[in-house]
Amino acid sequence: MRIDNSTFFASYNHLYHFHKATLLYHYYQHPDKYFAEVLNPIYTPLERESFFFTNDDVYFKKAIALDMRSTYFHCVETLFNLIGVFKAEAEIHERHGKWLNAFSALTEYAPKQLYNEIVEYGKDQASLAWLAESAGRDQWSLGRHIFFFALSPPAEKIEDYLRQCDASVMAIQLALHLFAKDFDDRKEYDSYKHGLRVLDAMKTFYLLDPQTRKMMVLDAGSSLTFPKKSKGAVEVKTQNVDFVRDYRMCVLGARLIQMMINQRRIFYNKAKMDFEQVPIVMLSEESVRWHSEAHVSNKVELIKLEDFEKKFGFKVNLKENSKEDTLPDNNQ
Repeated sequence: MRIDNSTFFASYNHLYHFHKATLLYHYYQHPDKYFAEVLNPIYTPLERESFFFTNDDVYFKKAIALDMRSTYFHCVETLFNLIGVFKAEAEIHERHGKWLNAFSALTEYAPKQLYNEIVEYGKDQASLAWLAESAGRDQWSLGRHIFFFALSPPAEKIEDYLRQCDASVMAIQLALHLFAKDFDDRKEYDSYKHGLRVLDAMKTFYLLDPQTRKMMVLDAGSSLTFPKKSKGAVEVKTQNVDFVRDYRMCVLGARLIQMMINQRRIFYNKAKMDFEQVPIVMLSEESVRWHSEAHVSNKVELIKLEDFEKKFGFKVNLKENSKEDTLPDNNQ
């Protein structure tokens, strides 16, 4: 069965990531509502106790934070897949005057090519300079073609519109670079997808300076730990998790997906649609940087060794080559 572009774009769920991320954000901020309004009315107390600790929202919030990060990565993966297809769309239309079948192109886009492109974009923002290159259609750039497609305002407003498009494409170039940097290490995403290979967060790390007898305490509560295989060995990596940033970046990625899909939805279905005006989003570098701001920092404290030993009940032996040194488990 061949699905044409009219059907594909009319039915594409372009708000999937936006709605999912917003629901996750809501219940992360209000776990009491999840238990009281969603979970408890469905299951009896005995049923709830059979598979989790009743009223314990700690694991729930960890699950939400993990799902938010996984949703964000899935949004980025989808975004770059669409961009690759619509870049090819412009090139094919320029050469042959035909629009490629988007559904077929998405299913045939090679994963290796996709991930190689993401790695390249994450290393250097300049690798996305092709967005400003001509797509051949009325001198529109590839970036304009991908994100603003075939719709444009009346002739008297076209120059201002194109200036705003170009400024938005520059902001989008920055956003794509930041997305690619976040997604660069696919092993983290794979750990979420395949068997949920994620360990409970390391809460605290302790580093001792034997000269000053000061203990550095590093808060790692906002983190996820996962295994990654490298050169035949399995390493463990602890990744800082910023829930608010993941949400904002996911929404930004969903917005870019919405821009690409909606423009094409209107183009292929305008004969069936009743509208007078179409709202078109313009982005700025300031807006992109706002979405990418960090909201979590790992707090670092310095405490005296004596205070550390008193607080945790561990005796630390500073003699060289001692076999009796005892330090707390990192997962304190």
